[in-house]
Amino acid sequence: MSYIDHSASRSTESNEIPPPYEQHQSQPTGNTCPEKDDAPIVTMKPIQFNGKVVDWDFMAYNDGFSHDILTFVSQDAREKYKTFKGSVGYNYKRALELQREGFAMPLLRAEHHSLAQIHSTRYMTIYKYTPPPTDKHKLFDKYIDRFVFCEVKKERHASYDRYKLTFTPDPKNPKEGFILFMIDHERYPIIDISTYKGRRFRFVTGYSWFRCKWSYLLSAIPDGEPSLTDDISKDGKVNKKNPLLGNSLKNFLLGPSTRFNKDFLGVPIGVALETSEYFHSLHLHAPVRFAFQGLMNDGAEVSHTESINSVSIDSLVFLCMVSIFKREEEHKSRNEKR
Repeated sequence: MSYIDHSASRSTESNEIPPPYEQHQSQPTGNTCPEKDDAPIVTMKPIQFNGKVVDWDFMAYNDGFSHDILTFVSQDAREKYKTFKGSVGYNYKRALELQREGFAMPLLRAEHHSLAQIHSTRYMTIYKYTPPPTDKHKLFDKYIDRFVFCEVKKERHASYDRYKLTFTPDPKNPKEGFILFMIDHERYPIIDISTYKGRRFRFVTGYSWFRCKWSYLLSAIPDGEPSLTDDISKDGKVNKKNPLLGNSLKNFLLGPSTRFNKDFLGVPIGVALETSEYFHSLHLHAPVRFAFQGLMNDGAEVSHTESINSVSIDSLVFLCMVSIFKREEEHKSRNEKR
């Protein structure tokens, strides 16, 4: 059972003019998770948002040797971004032209705060990138052409970890911002999200795939099924009577369960998984592939899936969550090696 099939990516050399874009998403190099009966991957039936379906296949990488995370609309976008650095002559003009339209540049940058393991503190700041301004003759700058899209705070509780995500989609209109809570169960492999656009969502974690250390399957929770965010307080505390919460002492004694349970799975929408590209990165942080099916551009026409200008708020919201998962998994991996 494969999840999403896309065309193979094209490599580009720094001394060549990059090939033109096509309307497709590229598949990451290296092997992805093979088809297995016990793997938590199902055939994804698209869910429509505002009556339209768009497929995406994002890639998230560590920025150099840091723990910061850069997310691209595809691997092809990342390769072209690397190619365009230091471009001169015709290549410079072509690079500038494309980047002003949102091509060949990263989409998001997640910066982790060093004191984020304290009980309650700022955990991560996620920036959204913007194309370089048309009134300046310069290529995209990852430290300038951006704004704060999401601030994340983490708080530990007896039976769960709570993440508070404060979104500011438009920095010129901060009143249009909104808050979502993400509840990570201490024992069960589920992360539930507070109601977003009238729907409840859940990530279900899976581990120990062949060539894939972990995965997070995104699904919509059906009506009538419980969620950790049901009757959640305004400050994001889970109702103590929630049937999924369980006994905190029992959860602590039994420890976390990494076994995939189909009972937790709703209607599949997308999957985030660690790819097998270990040897492509000296610091051993494998890139993460996040494939969406059914999240769309809020009713707007999608002009080109390789441009950051075409990515919807819906997709950006879940990509911020994927950045959190990637950072948490890297933290677990370092602790296991100690």
